[in-house]
Amino acid sequence: MKDQFLQFSVKKNLFSKNDKIIVAVSGGIDSCVLLFLLFELDFNCVVAHCNFSLRNEESDNDEDFVNELAKKYNFDFETKKFDTTLFAEESGISIQMAARELRYNFFEEIRQKHNCKIIATAHHADDNIETLFINLIRGTGLKGLSGIPVKTERIVRPLLFATRNEINAFAKRNNIKWREDSSNQSVKYMRNKIRHNLLPMIEEIKPGFSKQILRNIEHFSETGNLLKRILNEKIEEITFNSDNKLFIDISELLKSESGKTILYEIIAPYGFNPKQINKIWSTINGESGKVFYSKNYCLNKDRDKIIISQIHTSNTKRKYYIDEIQEWISEPVEMSINYLSWESSMAISKNNNIVMLDADNIEFPLIIRCWEHGDYFKPIGMQGFKKLSDFFIDNKISKVDKENIWIIESANRIVWVIGHRIDDRFKISGSTKSVIKLQIFNTFT
Repeated sequence: MKDQFLQFSVKKNLFSKNDKIIVAVSGGIDSCVLLFLLFELDFNCVVAHCNFSLRNEESDNDEDFVNELAKKYNFDFETKKFDTTLFAEESGISIQMAARELRYNFFEEIRQKHNCKIIATAHHADDNIETLFINLIRGTGLKGLSGIPVKTERIVRPLLFATRNEINAFAKRNNIKWREDSSNQSVKYMRNKIRHNLLPMIEEIKPGFSKQILRNIEHFSETGNLLKRILNEKIEEITFNSDNKLFIDISELLKSESGKTILYEIIAPYGFNPKQINKIWSTINGESGKVFYSKNYCLNKDRDKIIISQIHTSNTKRKYYIDEIQEWISEPVEMSINYLSWESSMAISKNNNIVMLDADNIEFPLIIRCWEHGDYFKPIGMQGFKKLSDFFIDNKISKVDKENIWIIESANRIVWVIGHRIDDRFKISGSTKSVIKLQIFNTFT
């Protein structure tokens, strides 16, 4: 296996002898074999271990084991203990996704600390097959059928050529010690159900099935690379970026017989799943204004364009305060604040980015925040109140644009829908003596 490992790494151009490599070591057989091979071949490594605190004492024992392993090989050792369950709950994601995010963020910290070029993980051929079936079950395109990539930017997977049985046999021949993860036997996870139930059954029906699937994965990967080049040319023709938004030309998309596939390839990287993409495609010729959300992006089906913009979740609940003495703010908008004596001869600007308010009606601090459903105000010139959501509809403000609209309020009353309309209660009147002039210079996007 040592020769195969080296040949595979050279063929795929994964790393060189001059590279300092971070090795992700859980303590399981796969990562222990990977570390042994790198040591035997005299590579310069940093051992990285994540303690996800998911198996109590067993997790701590894994950490101790990997620490001793790093000492044995005389490699630097880095470890970190996470409250993975809490992170998953706060982030609204699964335990597996939380562990993945924590792991790779930690690896990046180590990479910068030790000036490493490469991060090596111990994914192997059976992991590749299991991933293919997970993608099939969840719904996927050609990319998902291509399995786990051998190299993704700085992350390399030099054991993808080897099966689990080959790794086990090599470990036993070379007296490599490892720890068994008890969770690997649990079938509550989809991957383990596929590993312990589905694949053995298919192998029984079709002996040699695994090797055939691996050949298919390689074929899918090569085909995918070819189609990606063709698709990228087409995607460049029908999309453009502006104001941090992606625009897709619907008419050009519909000219292609493979329009749905092209749409999938464009928007799947933004987190939209196959079920959503099918629904989006079904509305392609329908009314405008349909909106779909992934975790971090909003997709709006407009009249002749599909518009994708980022959701600024970190700012949706944040509030910014303006004290009476402030003359300038830079977040979440750049805005000047000036206090003037009012004279009837003064002109009121018609620019939506400049407003003049009756200072006597303002109570400090002013608060800038994102608008919320249920907000209402009294648009200048109107007798009654109007919900902001209705105001946006009346003024044909798209669902994408309204995601980034901020308001200023005073004593729980909306003063200004920034860039759009002030509230009638704060307008200049015949009794106005002093005004507050607000001018914005750019908006949050």
